Amino acid sequence: MNMKRKICIAAISAIFFSACGSKPATDAKHDEAGHDHEKEEKKDAKSPKKDSHADEHKGHAHAAGEPGAEDKAEHVVVELDQQKANRFEFAKAEERSASRTIQTTGTISLNETKIARLRPLSRGRVSSVRVRVGDAVRKGQELLTYDNVELGEAVAQYRRGAAQIARARTEAGVAGRALERARNLVDLGGIAKTELDKREADAKNAEAAIEAEIAEQSLWNEKLYRFGLGKSDIEALSTQRSGAIPREASIVAVRSPLDGIVLKMNAAEGEAIQLETQLFEIVDTSTVWVQADLYERDLSAVKVGDLATVLVEAYPEEKFRGRVTYISDVVDPDSRTPKIRCEVPNPGRRLKLDMYATIQLPGRGERKVLMVPAGAVQKLEGRDVVFVREEPNEFEIRAVRLGVEVQGWIEIESGIKAGETVATRGSFVLKSEHLKAELGEAGHSHD
Repeated sequence: MNMKRKICIAAISAIFFSACGSKPATDAKHDEAGHDHEKEEKKDAKSPKKDSHADEHKGHAHAAGEPGAEDKAEHVVVELDQQKANRFEFAKAEERSASRTIQTTGTISLNETKIARLRPLSRGRVSSVRVRVGDAVRKGQELLTYDNVELGEAVAQYRRGAAQIARARTEAGVAGRALERARNLVDLGGIAKTELDKREADAKNAEAAIEAEIAEQSLWNEKLYRFGLGKSDIEALSTQRSGAIPREASIVAVRSPLDGIVLKMNAAEGEAIQLETQLFEIVDTSTVWVQADLYERDLSAVKVGDLATVLVEAYPEEKFRGRVTYISDVVDPDSRTPKIRCEVPNPGRRLKLDMYATIQLPGRGERKVLMVPAGAVQKLEGRDVVFVREEPNEFEIRAVRLGVEVQGWIEIESGIKAGETVATRGSFVLKSEHLKAELGEAGHSHD
């Protein structure tokens, strides 16, 4: 009975394990290997893949602080075949002799000798305005017209004076004829000698009256000239009848006395104006002043008439030439600097008022300075830079501080050392490659 019971239990156990899908040990080991393989795949998925674009950056720049960059310097890589295609040229930074140059900073201002501040010649009322602030005007151009109240009065007085002269001349003619008759009658004994004397006095008084009226009229004549009427206009007033004088006779034009720009305007149609009203400020900006402070130690090296080179950020590739026209006799007690003024031609009115400017003045003697060809310097993100050759195909972007330029070479005050090789022809290509690399990196970062 016990034996039968044991056999039944063994049979039931075999059936149970078969139904549960028990596997042999070899199968279990195989499953464990499969799980390990899955783990490796997951691990590979989590680990970063090698950058498929790694080789695309040849010929491009590594930005400062970029992963993979050895230091904070910026570099550009351009392969030798690309250098050859763009005809790269190189030069070493070297010490050269240069005339000592004095450099200072200043601002651009108006040439005070070429400013016209226009006021009316008398009180009146504005009839029309022909220009606006900022307009370019020519000498003699009409800017404004106004009804000159005093001109109307002057015209009336002038005409009155003309009538008075005509009247005095008539009276003088009558007195002259009376004098002639008196002389004839005296010879005949018809009148007394005293009567002749009286008529002579009357004739002289009549001539004197004419001179007095002419003198009075000359005052109004001069006033009409000052109001802008010409000789023919004034003469016409004497011959015209009162009804023939047009109402516009008292309208006066204000004209520009020079070529320039309307800098200020204070007039509007219908507005009453007085003698003290400044209507316009016209400035001729064909030349400007550049005013700056000069260090006291440089005062002995600068004199009136010296050439001056003016540089502005708006036109980094251009130099404006002028001359020193004034050196102040007073040293500022705070800054310990005297003021200097340079007058500079301004073609095309490109130099604007209140611009900052750098002024270079010739000093006395020569000095040794570190220089590179001017073509090696490029403007990059607001900095002056050169491209220093470190490897045949690799260049470091080096920010530099510039000094004076002499015969195609430019002084480097800081940023590189003597003997370092810089790209001259081809520096613009290097700049372009750097900018393209930055744009490409910005695109990858966005993705």
